[in-house]
Amino acid sequence: MQRLRLARFVPRSLRLQSVVLLALAIGLTALLVVTVFLPRSMEQFKAELDKRGRAMAATLEKRSDLRLAIFQQDAAAATGILEAVASSDEDIEYVAILSAAHQPIASMDAQSLKAVRAERVAAHEEAARQERMVGQARHHFGERAN
Repeated sequence: MQRLRLARFVPRSLRLQSVVLLALAIGLTALLVVTVFLPRSMEQFKAELDKRGRAMAATLEKRSDLRLAIFQQDAAAATGILEAVASSDEDIEYVAILSAAHQPIASMDAQSLKAVRAERVAAHEEAARQERMVGQARHHFGERAN
C-alpha cells in the first residue's frame, strides 16, 4: 500500500527519473552552499575588508600632511588628502578623517568619490591628448625643417 503511493510520484521513464534526480542534487547542493559556505565566505570578506582598512589607516598615519591637517582640523587639506586616497583605490566607497575626539574633519561618500575619480581620469586623458598633439606638431615641423 505504502509502495503504491510512492510509485505514483516517481516518473516512469528513465530520462525523466534522471532529470528529477539531477534537479534534486542541484537543489541540495544549492541549499548546502547557502547554509554552510555563504556565511563563512561573508565572514572572510568582512575580515579582508577590515584588514585592508586597517592597513590603509596605518599607511595614512605615516603621512605628515595628514597629521598636520588633523592637528589643525583643516578641512580643505584633509579633503585634498581624501581625494588622493580615493583616486588610488576604486574599492573605497566611503572615507572620512576624524579628529582625536572622533569628530569628522572631512569625509567623502561614494558619489563624491566617483566625481573625483572622473575628474582625475578626464585630466589624465586631456594631458595625454595634449602630449600627442605636441608630438604630432614636433613630427610635422621636424619634417619641414629637414
